[in-house]
Amino acid sequence: EYAAPGVKYRIVTSHVPFPQNMPKPFNIEEELYTEWCNILKETVKPDVIISGHMHQLYVIHEGDERDNKGTPCPVIVASKPTKDRSEFTGGAITLSEDQILVQYTNQEKQVVGEEILPRNKSMDCKIVFSTDFQDICQIHDALYTFNLSRSGHNRIEGLKPSVPEDTCALVVRGEDGSCCGGIVWHRMGTETPQIFVDFAYISDCLRGTGWGKRLFDELEQRVKADGITAVELTTNTFQAPAFYLKLGYIEIDREAAPTPLVPENLHYRFRKEL
Repeated sequence: EYAAPGVKYRIVTSHVPFPQNMPKPFNIEEELYTEWCNILKETVKPDVIISGHMHQLYVIHEGDERDNKGTPCPVIVASKPTKDRSEFTGGAITLSEDQILVQYTNQEKQVVGEEILPRNKSMDCKIVFSTDFQDICQIHDALYTFNLSRSGHNRIEGLKPSVPEDTCALVVRGEDGSCCGGIVWHRMGTETPQIFVDFAYISDCLRGTGWGKRLFDELEQRVKADGITAVELTTNTFQAPAFYLKLGYIEIDREAAPTPLVPENLHYRFRKEL
């Protein structure tokens, strides 16, 4: 049915947002839920998963801090009662050819918040190698804006990346030439040939579509062909540690790095042997 001619939208509903990383003792059926994610990603390819259960309002994207099973698409969690159950906020979801509009709506039919999730952008993109500083700046600036929204830090105007001369990038370009994400890296001054990923970013319109993994696969194949034996990178709790673990990276260090919005934030260092 999901592959039948004329099907425009594929929606999965589940009371529990099963792709989410659950705390103990609620982290049950982990293997089964991971299998569900894989089946959905390979066969159904849904546009969105709609869930409740958590008594909160948010969207889970591939690789973010809540995703530890490889969600096949955005997961909308929209079910928030007050403690005394006197008031309730849910989600009104409108699908169109280009986007999914999520409007968090209370019982008075007032919209108290909304998110726009772009659709159908992944097939219009390609990965391009670049050493152009402007491309490096675009990836840096997009990641910097994302980090500010999640961490709560104040913006430093005019901030530009400080990178070595041999810095390279893989840029995800949209059909219109726009930058939809990318990876920036440089060779480390170590005895064995290794690289360090300075920053990596995937735009909202591509999260949950597999482009993050595709980008890192391309990076690893490219540098391995050049004789690189290992990749190192850093990430934060509010970024994508679960995503890197799924790609086979191993944590080699961590330290507390509290931010205004995430006081429990940890700064991780990961490594992967090629």
